[in-house]
Amino acid sequence: MPIFWRDYVRPAEHLPTLQERRRDVYQRIDEQGFGWKIVIVAGVGFLTDAYDIFAVNTVLPLLKIVYWQNHLPANREIAINLALLLGTIIGQLAFGIFADRYGRKKMYGFELLIVIVATMGLVLCSKGARGSVNILAWVISWRLLMGIGADYPLSAVIVSEFSPRRHRARMLATVFYMQPVGQLFANIVTIIATQLSRRYISHDSDPSNCDGDCMETADKIWRWVVGLGAVPPALALLARLFIPESPRYLLEVERDSHTAYENAVMYFPDPFEDPDQGGGDPSYPNGTAEPQPPGGLDAVEPSGNRLPSTDYLTPGGPVTSGAASGSGYTRSPRGSSISRSDVAMEMHSVVSSIKNNEHRDGGQEQPQAPPSQQFGELTGNDNDVSGGPQNPQENTDTRKVSWKEFWSGFYEFLFKLDPPRVVGSEGENNIPELGSRVGPGGLVAPRRRWTDGNWTDVAGTSLAWFLLDFSFYFLGVNSWKVIAQVWDTPPYSSVYQLVIQFSWRALISVSVSSTIGGALFIALARYRYNLQTYGFLILAAFFVAVGITFVTLLGGRYFAAIIVLYFFTQLFFDFGPNTSTFIIPAEVFPTQYRATCHGISAASGKLGSIIAQVIAQTYIVSHRSKTLGYTLILFSAVMILGAFVTKIWVPNPCDVYGESRSLEDLSKGKRARKEMEKEEKEELRRAEQDRYGFA
Repeated sequence: MPIFWRDYVRPAEHLPTLQERRRDVYQRIDEQGFGWKIVIVAGVGFLTDAYDIFAVNTVLPLLKIVYWQNHLPANREIAINLALLLGTIIGQLAFGIFADRYGRKKMYGFELLIVIVATMGLVLCSKGARGSVNILAWVISWRLLMGIGADYPLSAVIVSEFSPRRHRARMLATVFYMQPVGQLFANIVTIIATQLSRRYISHDSDPSNCDGDCMETADKIWRWVVGLGAVPPALALLARLFIPESPRYLLEVERDSHTAYENAVMYFPDPFEDPDQGGGDPSYPNGTAEPQPPGGLDAVEPSGNRLPSTDYLTPGGPVTSGAASGSGYTRSPRGSSISRSDVAMEMHSVVSSIKNNEHRDGGQEQPQAPPSQQFGELTGNDNDVSGGPQNPQENTDTRKVSWKEFWSGFYEFLFKLDPPRVVGSEGENNIPELGSRVGPGGLVAPRRRWTDGNWTDVAGTSLAWFLLDFSFYFLGVNSWKVIAQVWDTPPYSSVYQLVIQFSWRALISVSVSSTIGGALFIALARYRYNLQTYGFLILAAFFVAVGITFVTLLGGRYFAAIIVLYFFTQLFFDFGPNTSTFIIPAEVFPTQYRATCHGISAASGKLGSIIAQVIAQTYIVSHRSKTLGYTLILFSAVMILGAFVTKIWVPNPCDVYGESRSLEDLSKGKRARKEMEKEEKEELRRAEQDRYGFA
């Protein structure tokens, strides 16, 4: 159909500069309420991941009955368990990197499509006529592909970038809450499917001699349990087609502020705008259709309530009370209406001025930074994404950085290279340091700044997740074995008891406790950093308690104490580091590498879970063996190490007042974050001095 009319006036035309468009986009996001729409769309995919991972506890025992007469060799059992976890590592790394290179929206639906195809493939696989097909190979292959569609990095990053600052932690916690919900659904679906098929399973059907109707029914149950896992992603796939590209990604990576503004107008409507105009009245600041309230739009909600403080760092400018002297940053008053993008513009102006002075004073041209260092504020260059170029015109160079440039930029982000310097220029900073190499023309080669680099942030989030998942998946993926030990259950004498008793007991001691813990975390999400630190320590105490109780009371009349303590252990997993290790990596890294760093952190966790599976085959043994108790006691040391790593390496996404920092502030890296913390503590100290009158 021919187009007879095209509107060539873009909604952002009334905002002529890049700075104004950036400020308006960030204000629109921060003025929104709790984003239920994006949470539901992201959460459905995450629910599917959890459902598929934990459904193995039901599927594996039934697969053993149907295809191996309940005698599956240990190496084959561990291969089935590891296939999905290995696929998850591949998917988290790959989709995290691709989301940073090609955009969040392009990858967001593709991963769900992989999950749907893999789920249906697993449901339809069989041994073939007279065993002509290797069923083990098909099960492993489809579960590997199912894991590649893992939803961790994309769901976390998209929700983080679409969230208002004051709701970001709770929105991310709500998305992760779909993990215990998915685990709960896996148990409920198993119970329903088993009860509906109850009349076809004789109560005296031994798992080792299940044939005829018994085998057919067991085969149907596991296929129903797996197949229903394709329903949520199929529904979510359509909804994800209507999620626009992240405005932050468009602004800071694609440098397309017009499209970012259009997406923000479409997804974050301004309550002051005329919806028929596609933008506000240009006679008012920021394009709003009403005059700004006192203090600016970022100071007052449409409802009239004060928004959270917009603290930030500004170079130059007046030094306010409590500013740390000599740090290079000054803090603006809390509640100031100046936008963070204004601040970044000023920062860029200062950096550019210094560079120009160095160029004039040095008498020779400075070396050109590689393209990999020209698209991030991390390098302080003339295309600083946090503030945009000093000339507020749109960057028309839309060339994508190459893979080599992407990785060299990521390397610089991790290790924070000093820029090359020329020896002989004025100023003591141009004196080569001990160990520096001076090349032709007096050029000093760049030097790695190990202390200022951001590698410790990535290492902290990755190692904390590794230690957490080492313990969590040791118990979770092998839940059907652990539950039998905790509940002091002898070997099952019938197929019906094996399925129905395990499902009910897992529902009570694992799913319900995890669901309660996740709900508590949502309510207290603003304390996520402390919940991770102290959550590790609480888990260490519970592992000691469960382990000692297991060793001393197993087989006695008070073994119910083991169940109660195990219940609270599972509760504090989700009311602690199991949730926070998902949230923090989605906040503390720059937009250019946010999905990559989250994918690395999540993949590290799954690596820990794979190691746990190998150990589990050795230490989860026969009925009433005390080996499991001693293993749980050893896990307490792992949890203490997790608390230590969190304290020294994991970045805190909140300021000293307990408010979430903006993503733009967190994107500046470890060095800037420490300067902010230093100045905030100094400001707090001065405020206490003024309040209590002591020096």
